Amino acid sequence: MFRGITSKLVVIFISVTMLATLITSIVFVFLFSDYAYNEKQNLMLHCAREVAGAMEFEMLSGEDRPRVFEDYARIVNGTVNSDLWVVDADGNFKYPISEERTNISQLTQEEASIVRSAFQNTATITNSFESCFDTPMISVVVPVRVTDEAGQKTVIIGAVLLHASVDDIDQTFRSAQGILFIAALIAVPIAIFVAVIFSLRFTRPLKNMSSAAREISEGNYKIKVKVRERNELSTLATSLNHMAAALDNTIGQVNSERDKLNNIIDNMSDGIAAYDCNMNLYRYNSALLRLCGDGQLEFPDVRQALQHSMADGQMRTVVCGEENVLRFTVSQIRDGSRIAGVLVIVQDISQSERLEKMRNEFVSNVSHEFRTPLTIIKGSIEALMDGAVTEDKDIVTFQQRIYNEVTALEHLVNDLLDISRFKAGKITLSLRPVDMNKLLADLRDSMQLIADRKRIRLVLDNEIRLPIMEVDYDRLRQLFIIFMDNAIKFTPVNGQITLTTAIRDRMALIAVRDTGVGIPEEDLPFLFERFYKVDKARGGSKEGTGLGLSIAYQIVQLHGGTIRVTSKMGKGSCFTTLLPLPKEESE
Repeated sequence: MFRGITSKLVVIFISVTMLATLITSIVFVFLFSDYAYNEKQNLMLHCAREVAGAMEFEMLSGEDRPRVFEDYARIVNGTVNSDLWVVDADGNFKYPISEERTNISQLTQEEASIVRSAFQNTATITNSFESCFDTPMISVVVPVRVTDEAGQKTVIIGAVLLHASVDDIDQTFRSAQGILFIAALIAVPIAIFVAVIFSLRFTRPLKNMSSAAREISEGNYKIKVKVRERNELSTLATSLNHMAAALDNTIGQVNSERDKLNNIIDNMSDGIAAYDCNMNLYRYNSALLRLCGDGQLEFPDVRQALQHSMADGQMRTVVCGEENVLRFTVSQIRDGSRIAGVLVIVQDISQSERLEKMRNEFVSNVSHEFRTPLTIIKGSIEALMDGAVTEDKDIVTFQQRIYNEVTALEHLVNDLLDISRFKAGKITLSLRPVDMNKLLADLRDSMQLIADRKRIRLVLDNEIRLPIMEVDYDRLRQLFIIFMDNAIKFTPVNGQITLTTAIRDRMALIAVRDTGVGIPEEDLPFLFERFYKVDKARGGSKEGTGLGLSIAYQIVQLHGGTIRVTSKMGKGSCFTTLLPLPKEESE
């Protein structure tokens, strides 16, 4: 590109230079020629007047005096290189005298007219006498005047003509033209050289700036243009460098903000999908793939919401799914006044829906748990008040029933209060050294009395004796009573419950394994939620409230431990408690 520009610049520079030189030279030559002609004419006119003034006496004498005229002719020829003609008032030639030309009547009409104008006191400069000399000539015709003695009247007594060839002026003109041609031949290579040097000095910075602009357009904003000369190009290069630095800073900030935005979008828990005006998906985050991996974005309700929001710009919300409940919020994307597409925000509301369901179930369960014992208490009191029960034995039975149900209500209220305290973090542990082996042995002996009713054996398998641990004795006793009580309830007659102790991964392990009916796999994740019961049909105060495992989970959490549950239907279940060992024992 710059080679073409350089060639054009060279051609333009040479053309302009030659044209300027040619015009200047032509004007100079013509001015010189005019000057030479004017000087020649003025000099001849001055000389002719001097000669005319000196010839008054010779012209008045009326005698031919050729020697005097020849002297004048030599003076004129030596002074202005001209030929001298002298004509009297009658038109006769006084000098030179020849047979061919004795009177002005022998001249052409134009030439004779010019001579006669001198008789009327008019000086003339003309080239009309060329026919007399067969060469370009300049002729000057001036009158010869005399004044009377009174000095009041002037009389024309003749005319003086000077004829000078212009060959010397023409020769000088031709010489000037030759010099002009030679100067042009010399000026062309000089102009070419100067033009090339000038174009290189001019185009090299432009080439550097063009290359820098190309680099900037390709994203290289670190480029710098160096121009040594202090001129407009250096100012342009400095401006280009400043622009590149500003662009680098601006693009860096834009990229930083874009990376931050992309990072925020990619790390959002909500899925984001952006569609263009043709309903083509062009932007999404990883959460969308996780939430909508089964093609939920293609659901008819979702597609319909996308189309309607694209059309009218109204925000719409669509909820889909059964197990995994997703909420799709669709809104229009606008670029100024132009519609650019639609944006979809996908939220997994399964947990909130499940929590809402749990809250409803909690209210229902609490109502149910309270209603059953209250119904029994109310019925028993009504029977006593109505006098339907009169026997002392029956009265005691009804009173015992009321007492049992009140006790069950008291346990339910205490359990609810414990759960609330656990959730609020208001339960503090009373830690003290406890022999876990003795605690488990005492629990086995205590619970054996209950297990004997179903002929269930309680076995303590101390694989490894546990060390003394800093725990809350009462809370841990409550924890294992919950596990063992549940195991006794759901283990059939002649079953077995085994308590196992071990140390795994620097943790104390206490497992309660039964040979009961087992727990369905789909119920395992919800065992420790409040009021959750595997057998939805059982209820009442005697069968339990569904709060025990929730309390057990909170107790283990307070001790910094975890609970693991494994179960197989018809084979039994195992509740494993992991508690951190004392530091010295762990090491």
